[in-house]
Amino acid sequence: MPPAEDRAAVLAGFEGVTSATGVGTAASAFANFPLSKYLVAGKTGTAQVGADFSTVGWPSYKQDSSVFASFAPADSPRFVVAALFEQSGYGASVAAPAVEQEYMTLLGLSKPAPTPSTTGASTGPVGASTTTTAGGRH
Repeated sequence: MPPAEDRAAVLAGFEGVTSATGVGTAASAFANFPLSKYLVAGKTGTAQVGADFSTVGWPSYKQDSSVFASFAPADSPRFVVAALFEQSGYGASVAAPAVEQEYMTLLGLSKPAPTPSTTGASTGPVGASTTTTAGGRH
């Protein structure tokens, strides 16, 4: 096993991928994520399609694949989330945002869309509609 200081340096690098604004390759995907509470460590990747398609027989329209692998919380991992999206582009642009959304769900940070019962509006039979206002139902 590598020395503790080497492991710490690697972990700091993985944490910087999501938290180092302007430097971390997935920092923009995690810009609105509560990293101060749940630090995510990760690695972006792009599985590139070769320039010479004739050697592998792939059609010329093939695109790179987007990859992001991660764990959180970084200091005491409870979750490992990885994503691979074939023919979708760079890891930071497709896979990392998808993983950020998965962590929002896993950590209970996603909020469901408002329903009529929570917005004050309700519907009756088909074709009829009622709205609740401060003065009552109309």
